[in-house]
Amino acid sequence: MNPILNSDYIHGYKTSEQYRLIRQANYWKDTLILRNFDCQSGENLLEIGCGAGAVLGVLGQAFSSLQLAGIDLQAEQIEFAHRHLHHLGLSDITLKVGSIEQLPWSDYQFNYVYGIWILEHIKDPIPSLREAYRVLKPEGRIILNETDIMTLLLYPDSLDYQYLQQALWDLLAQAGNPYIGRRLSYLLEKTGFQDIEIQPWGFHFVKQDLQDFIEYVNEWLTPILPQMIEKLGKDELRLESGLKFFRNLPNHPDSAATLVVYRAEGRKLRET
Repeated sequence: MNPILNSDYIHGYKTSEQYRLIRQANYWKDTLILRNFDCQSGENLLEIGCGAGAVLGVLGQAFSSLQLAGIDLQAEQIEFAHRHLHHLGLSDITLKVGSIEQLPWSDYQFNYVYGIWILEHIKDPIPSLREAYRVLKPEGRIILNETDIMTLLLYPDSLDYQYLQQALWDLLAQAGNPYIGRRLSYLLEKTGFQDIEIQPWGFHFVKQDLQDFIEYVNEWLTPILPQMIEKLGKDELRLESGLKFFRNLPNHPDSAATLVVYRAEGRKLRET
């Protein structure tokens, strides 16, 4: 099996996780997925690592003329994506099982390659970015969205939360790139992209927005605590204490959270 997003993928492939991906896409729909994105009628887009089809569903409902395709290594993800997109009335979408290191499309096929929360799970993203470059049409664009868990800052803070945050970083580092957002400019340039733009978007959460954000993160964070204990030997009591602090953060009278998400874009120049 290709090592990209294999059975070591920290979030797994359970049905409950697939539905969580749909909720996650809806959470980031306006503030991230659709932000600063527009397209022309008849253009097409490939999402690499499309998972359960959640982001394709958001894009398909927002841009009815955009021709969509997606690829994921796991057949169960693609099967779920077919059902989810059909439920949304989006049946004319090409979905394939395969590796993003060896895309099953010929050269010059897409106006856009789109990725979100994907490169953080890959040790060496260069082969995947080269494939993205290959299947793009001349003047086509790559659009990537990645974060860095160490930019998640809380007020007030706690040493147990910091312990939990470091454990999450260490878990991601075992099989991926938790710092990928910091490196996107270099990686795109190395792959051959031009006109590269990196926008670090800061998100600040207070009051109800903070409550919603804590609930969103808690939904994917809680299930992976056992991996921090089993794979890293982390202290269970400290992890649980850090998670409890995180969950209760909105109860503090002047609590807040801040997160940075990196939007990276690059263009494939027309060959001369």
